[in-house]
Amino acid sequence: MTYKMGNRDFEMGGPYLGLMREADWRAGNWPALHAQMEQDGYLLLRGLHDPAKIQALRLRLITHLDTQGHIDHSHPLDEAMATPSAKGAFLGNEPSLSGCPEALALVEAEGLMRIMGEYFDGPARTYNYRWLRARGPGDGSGAHYDIVHFCRGTTQVHTLWSALSDISLEMAPLAVIEGSNHWEKVKATSARPTRPGTACTAASRVTRPR
Repeated sequence: MTYKMGNRDFEMGGPYLGLMREADWRAGNWPALHAQMEQDGYLLLRGLHDPAKIQALRLRLITHLDTQGHIDHSHPLDEAMATPSAKGAFLGNEPSLSGCPEALALVEAEGLMRIMGEYFDGPARTYNYRWLRARGPGDGSGAHYDIVHFCRGTTQVHTLWSALSDISLEMAPLAVIEGSNHWEKVKATSARPTRPGTACTAASRVTRPR
């Protein structure tokens, strides 16, 4: 089966498109997770969030998107079906959403901070700014290195992408360019963190304080 990414079609299981490798965070084998991160450049962590907290934030955002005319009323509200003209929205600049109790309960959850602290072997925290995004049909984020935008004085920072619903392959989930974490020339030039404090794309950042 083929899937569209940008303007091109790729065959699943072909030379250019495959599934991400899952990481077992529940075993608490942090050295193994560090090794997997070093090799793959990402960790696919399933079951990291409380489903009830995901649903609470999702409903809050859907309700807001509905007031902005982004939701197709011919489908149940909970399906969050976009209208034909909806191209998505960036919600990080709206404190009533990015800083609402439902958002904070998810990205600052005690269990999540404990897991990230064990991974970093020290206290973990998130940035005060939240990157909330809603994507419509045909909308997406271009390829990029987040460290360029989020180092803020330390490279001990990871991007935590959290989907607020099940996302099928047809819906264009998050994609990682395999092996790009080992592109030393790119990392030393265009991916070098030179602009701390610039905004980019993600839900939250987990960082170990200095």
